[in-house]
Amino acid sequence: MSKKEKIKLISVVAACFIVVLITLIVVFSPKSDDDFTSAPTADTSEAKVTTEELTTETSTTEEETTEPETEEISSEETSSETAESTEVQQVSQPEEFIRLMSKCGIDINMVDCRQLVVVESSGNEAVVSFYEKQDSGLWQDTGLTVSGWVGVNGVDEKSQEGDGKTPYGLFSVGEAFYIGEEPETGLNSFQVTENTYWVDDPQSVYYNQKVEGTENKDWNSAEHMISYYQSYKYGFVVNFNMDPIVPGKGSAIFFHCGTAPTAGCVAVPESSVLSYLERLDKNKNPYILLM
Repeated sequence: MSKKEKIKLISVVAACFIVVLITLIVVFSPKSDDDFTSAPTADTSEAKVTTEELTTETSTTEEETTEPETEEISSEETSSETAESTEVQQVSQPEEFIRLMSKCGIDINMVDCRQLVVVESSGNEAVVSFYEKQDSGLWQDTGLTVSGWVGVNGVDEKSQEGDGKTPYGLFSVGEAFYIGEEPETGLNSFQVTENTYWVDDPQSVYYNQKVEGTENKDWNSAEHMISYYQSYKYGFVVNFNMDPIVPGKGSAIFFHCGTAPTAGCVAVPESSVLSYLERLDKNKNPYILLM
């Protein structure tokens, strides 16, 4: 064998050896890079799921933790809504009614009335208005406001018999009265006749009472009502100094027809007296506020 042939043979053998070696390396070598990469990837996926679960659990925990705060906010909102509701109800009352009640300092709720005549005086003149309480509890202006008059010496809490002052305060509305034709009214009423007197003598047992006839007369002074035809043609009694009757405190306080200051009564034009009488209803327990 020539030298050239030996070299060629060695080359072939070397090549075969290399091929075999590579084959052995491929077959028996550790996992490939791809395999190594996939394993961590799978672990990462699992880790990711675990993280999401933890995130979800954390979120749930936070929601559970914040529930009391949510309830607190809800409570605050409820309180706010209640306050707003109360404010709406207060604002819903007529502004003029709210002003009058604030001015007089009298709580109208202390009496169970559903009709209220308000006489707001300025000197011996007055603005007279009429309110009705609705089922909702709100007071409604009936639209019967009119100019009127009170005692020549104004309105006073300490009015006395004969001082020309109208008593200050809240009083129930008594009977209606009339001379001649009976007016439409929801009040009990009586007709003034030649025999009708209203006693204003503090010494009489009939002081501040209506008396028919003079058979039991014990007074030195009394209003013979029919003698005041223009004033007492229509009207109603203001239940002032009635229960108990205090001698000298004041008597014969009426709401009647008139266009001038009075001796202590309230006077408005005849047409307004008739409108008030028509609207007044004893079943609504009417009151009159003199201020």
